[in-house]
Amino acid sequence: MIIIDLSKHLIQSFIGIFILYSLYFPKAQNIKISNMKIGILGLISSFLTMFVGGTGPLIAPFVRSFESDRKTTVGTQAVFMTLQHGIKIITFLFLGFSFLSYLSLILAMIMFGIIGTWIGKKILVSMPEKLFGNIFNLILTILAVRLLFEGLKQFI
Repeated sequence: MIIIDLSKHLIQSFIGIFILYSLYFPKAQNIKISNMKIGILGLISSFLTMFVGGTGPLIAPFVRSFESDRKTTVGTQAVFMTLQHGIKIITFLFLGFSFLSYLSLILAMIMFGIIGTWIGKKILVSMPEKLFGNIFNLILTILAVRLLFEGLKQFI
């Protein structure tokens, strides 16, 4: 059995800093990574998601760096998150977690996920590429700052 004592707050802070770095430092914006490095990033983010919830913002700058248009960026990010959450579900089932007591919440999340996807697709197809990039970076910045402050809150 592997026992890890990582502070959730510390991990959140590092993820927030990393996202901001990857968005605003020129060399980080132009990262071109190999398939092997993508796999390693996937393993790291899958591991971290067990401790800090969603790690979509962690991999989003990388997805944006190797996918040039908005539709491919969103599609690739969706596939990565589906795989990651699928693995998490299997892991929690294996560990004996009972999803049944959360069934109504799970069904509501699925329903709102479908509605959000439908609305998001309508917006995405009509949005100019430059506007998408600006909104994408703004949302990632907000999420990164939130992660950073949530992480630092314990230390202040």
